[in-house]
Amino acid sequence: MESEPRDLRHFLEFLEERWPGEVLRINTAEKPFSLTDCDAAAVLFKLRERGKKPAVLFEGFKTASGKRWPGQLLFSELVTFQKQAAALDLSRDVDFESLVREYTRRTKAVKAPLKIPSGEAPVKETVLKDKISLFDLPIYRKDEFDARPGWLCAVAVAKEPESGRYNCSWHRHHVHAPELASVRVNPRHL
Repeated sequence: MESEPRDLRHFLEFLEERWPGEVLRINTAEKPFSLTDCDAAAVLFKLRERGKKPAVLFEGFKTASGKRWPGQLLFSELVTFQKQAAALDLSRDVDFESLVREYTRRTKAVKAPLKIPSGEAPVKETVLKDKISLFDLPIYRKDEFDARPGWLCAVAVAKEPESGRYNCSWHRHHVHAPELASVRVNPRHL
């Protein structure tokens, strides 16, 4: 089973159109809301208490520096089995074994990267050109035990020295100061 390459926006639109209630958009612009005071985590916790696990898209919030973030921040996009199936273009009622088999097949099928002209690349829609601080980015805390001031969830790109193969993986980066963050990279994640 092959599917056309899609981006995150297409996936969220698919969920909203076909499975109403699977995406919750929250505009925090006129509300007291702080990612570093665990407010996003509190929303997710309250939803789960009610038995709900939508993908939650926050917008309109301020960063730790007090600047309004021009983009959005997404949580829980793949938290349910059904959303994982949708991401793979499988039916909502696919069984677990079939989903795992399809995911494994795809991860073993190495393909060349899909090149997108920079004028069309979504990553180029929000470009911060002035000198920025890490505090200008959407750092967050998931609970009261998380280190302050907070974390960034970022992609690490690494090259395996022997094979030359590249890999992308998500890692939480602990922000220490405006220009300093640290990350623990476990080799099995690369």
